[in-house]
Amino acid sequence: MPRIRRWHTMNLYQSDSSNRYSKINMLFSGTVNWALIHEHYPQFMKLVLAIQSGTFAPSAVLTKVNSYKTKNRFALALKEPGNAVRTTYLLEWNMDESLRRTVHKGTTKIELHHKFSKHLAFGSGGHLRSNNPADQENAIVYNELVTNAVALQNVVDQTQALYMLASKPKMIMLDEPSEGIMPKLVDEMFECFELLKKNGVTLLLMEQSVEHALRISDRAYIMAQGEIVHSAAAQDLLNDTEFQERYCSV
Repeated sequence: MPRIRRWHTMNLYQSDSSNRYSKINMLFSGTVNWALIHEHYPQFMKLVLAIQSGTFAPSAVLTKVNSYKTKNRFALALKEPGNAVRTTYLLEWNMDESLRRTVHKGTTKIELHHKFSKHLAFGSGGHLRSNNPADQENAIVYNELVTNAVALQNVVDQTQALYMLASKPKMIMLDEPSEGIMPKLVDEMFECFELLKKNGVTLLLMEQSVEHALRISDRAYIMAQGEIVHSAAAQDLLNDTEFQERYCSV
């Protein structure tokens, strides 16, 4: 189902209480109050125009409506279109597979973007230590700017890699390819490296992500202060945690 909290506890509303449905009638627990909508329709139009013109912000409208008493007729009227739209959308969601795929793809992309932003907000553990709204807004805007800049650089790096692969090289040298790349993409990147290796391309990796590098390598060389201090089969080094602690830990 859509990413709506407690969606299974929400009421679905039919358009007319006299309607009866053979398969979905049990889903409905109420009827849309069209008379209440009609009564406040002019106010709805004024509210829409005020929001579109920028006179009112949607958040300000919600705050105002939530401050009304529960029996306020205008506040109750505002809920009725929402009941109708939500019911229609959830029913379409269940019947339309292409809609489910489109929504899932879009929400997953947004969630990954937010997760990446959180990954980059490493200062103070990502917590805002100021109660000043201007400082909070700046922190969010700057974090979003950094996120987009890193994403753009990732695209540039990947484009360069694609141009390089188009020439069908026999050997590829990569200097810390995982640096600055979000963790999920690092996993996918090394899967691509493994595929290149299977296709006969020799890879020479200079990489600080030791576990990723050793898992796809045949042989590994450890460098310290510009000199090779040890070499062995990659699988042997992967299993030698004591040696990794000595030379590969930060």
